[in-house]
Amino acid sequence: MKRTPVLDYAIVVLLVLCVLVVFWPSADPSRRYKSMTTYHVTQDQMIPVEQAIAEADRILEKARQLSENGGLTIKNMFALQKRMRRLTVYAEQNGPNPRLGKIFYSGLLESRLASIRDNDKQFRSISSKEFERYRNFFNTDHEWLELKAFRVSTTTNNWPIVAGHRTQRYLTTIPLGIVVCVLLILKNGVPLGYALVKAFNHPFWMALYPFGIVWTFGISYVSVRQYRQEIKRLVSWMNYVTAASVTLFCGGTASAQTPKKDDKKKNPSYTLQLDTRVIASIEGPPLSLFNRTTLNASRWLIESISTMMPQTGGWYNEIGVGTKIVKTPQTIVSGLGIVSTDSGGTQKVMLGAQYFRASPLSVIAVPIARVEKTIDGPIAVAAAANPFFRLGREGTLSRLALSPDVFVRKTFGKPLAWAVGLGLDFFTRKGKGDRVEAALLRNSSNQWQVRGRCIFNFAF
Repeated sequence: MKRTPVLDYAIVVLLVLCVLVVFWPSADPSRRYKSMTTYHVTQDQMIPVEQAIAEADRILEKARQLSENGGLTIKNMFALQKRMRRLTVYAEQNGPNPRLGKIFYSGLLESRLASIRDNDKQFRSISSKEFERYRNFFNTDHEWLELKAFRVSTTTNNWPIVAGHRTQRYLTTIPLGIVVCVLLILKNGVPLGYALVKAFNHPFWMALYPFGIVWTFGISYVSVRQYRQEIKRLVSWMNYVTAASVTLFCGGTASAQTPKKDDKKKNPSYTLQLDTRVIASIEGPPLSLFNRTTLNASRWLIESISTMMPQTGGWYNEIGVGTKIVKTPQTIVSGLGIVSTDSGGTQKVMLGAQYFRASPLSVIAVPIARVEKTIDGPIAVAAAANPFFRLGREGTLSRLALSPDVFVRKTFGKPLAWAVGLGLDFFTRKGKGDRVEAALLRNSSNQWQVRGRCIFNFAF
């Protein structure tokens, strides 16, 4: 394609539009940044800086006189330190000469007083019992503790809410960012079809368009052979999208056959795992359905979780994308970014990690270890572990396993929520990961639950 100024104008317009969408002030006042400083003292309670410094000089002189006369005891030393601490707390912050005030806030005057104490021979010769009594003053004296904890003012802001709002706005601009990346590829003179193939084959570069823009500068004209390879890769992507869509919209009812692998290709490019559960409380909430769909590639993964309660119509959805930070034949550690929503309108943004380690008789699995931020709500931390341990290496026991299940969530300002249980697993195919499970669980609401679970793995 011939280079044209129209592309330059379109790129600039789209980028400006992205910036406006992300940073345009919200109509909701609660989502605009605001900071509020609350003063806990009135102006007449503050001590002018010059007066505070004069008083500090008198305190230091008093300490020197007591030291020279051998009268620096633990009681009068602590009394002098309290007087100095009071000056530090109440010295006027914005006095006629702010530079003078800095000597209080840097702790310089308190350090000088402590130096007189440390250089006093009589004070240094007190017994260990007396010195321990002196130290206890700092932990038991009510006036000292109040002065130590006192703050002239406190400042609060709503930056977590604003950051979450900006993140949501950025997610809405991703389609425009992808268009910008495609236009930049077109500027290099490559065909439109190749630009679109690049966009589909490298979705993370395109979605993270500030970095994707830099990445597109390295794309130049390609040969017909390279073009065909990219088309083949796109076909593989479309195969995955089709399979993932079936699992997302049809839940655990999807079925497929794992293709046979020839000797030249023992490791598939992509694997798809379906984890479907039915949870029934013995006494408590109604039955719920759960489906986790995970697509694994060599260096990244996409995970979608859906929960539904048919009797009430309630539902919860989350989707996460991640990259594999550590990948060895036995261990995989991944980092993920996750967004979620539910039927009640609650939206969350999450950052987390996953850890898996496999051995012939067990798999240690920590699928959830994350920090959760509810939009316009509290912050929480959550973790879950669901390992399994085979009962034997050969025969029927090799197809049986015990599977402990632990889940913990702590929402700041709310009680700890947890669930623990134990499952018995049966592997439907010898030497494979497909299995069915029956488990009994107990949660922090004192409810017993019965869970049926099946896990299927597919290779592409």
